[in-house]
Amino acid sequence: MASKKLGKDEILAAFFDEGTYTGLFADGAVKAAYGCAGGQPVYAVCQCGEAVCAKELDKTAAVLEMAAKTGTPVVTFYDCAGAKLEEGLDLLAANNKLAGAIANISGVVPQVAVVLGVCGGSAALNAACADLCVMAKDAQLFLTAPFTSDAAGDKVENAGSAELAAKAGVASILAEDAADAAAGVRPDLSKLYEAPEKLRASCVSEAPLSVHNTFEAIRFDCPQLAVKANVIEMYDAGWRIEAVDVGEDSAGTDGVKAMPLTITIRKIF
Repeated sequence: MASKKLGKDEILAAFFDEGTYTGLFADGAVKAAYGCAGGQPVYAVCQCGEAVCAKELDKTAAVLEMAAKTGTPVVTFYDCAGAKLEEGLDLLAANNKLAGAIANISGVVPQVAVVLGVCGGSAALNAACADLCVMAKDAQLFLTAPFTSDAAGDKVENAGSAELAAKAGVASILAEDAADAAAGVRPDLSKLYEAPEKLRASCVSEAPLSVHNTFEAIRFDCPQLAVKANVIEMYDAGWRIEAVDVGEDSAGTDGVKAMPLTITIRKIF
């Protein structure tokens, strides 16, 4: 049985901390917002089940470009009835621009795809490129629509289903329904708060320090605590930095120098 259809505002309310987000644009089939989820600054892009147009794809690409300036994670909620094909070449150009934006920030900005409904064609490719893909159990993810494949005699059992996406390794997490999927991608920072006083931990930056990634925006992986967080989240949870170890710098394809970091933190309250 299909789960209750959630509107864009309901999805964002379930995802963001209460009263913390601000809408960036909301016209048409896509809404974007910036706020905090689990105390973590994050951008969110949310589809509502309608066909998207080139203008909305361009705006989505603009959100990714904003996120790249600070390294802020981006969560995209997919539920789309396809694209407005009457836009022709403009639509193809917007699709290419969005795919390029996703590729450009890959490995720099954490990207999470949350598939709540139908996610097909180029949208499915974009979702599969995310660092993490979460699907509601009754959602669909496919490059070619299952009914088209069936008509061509290329029938695959459960084609497009969340179950098959998980089996194929595309979907990492299956949620019971859209509401659980929307709420389930919020970061869990409880272990930062629950750790005993005076505990020390070593954390490694997920992305190197550069002009594109400020120190405050970088997320650190802390294996001892089984948590990933930025230094602001650590500070709020009672941690202070005792030491910073800067690794050997390197230059990216754009010539910008980048330096991996390892920090030692201590819980003081």
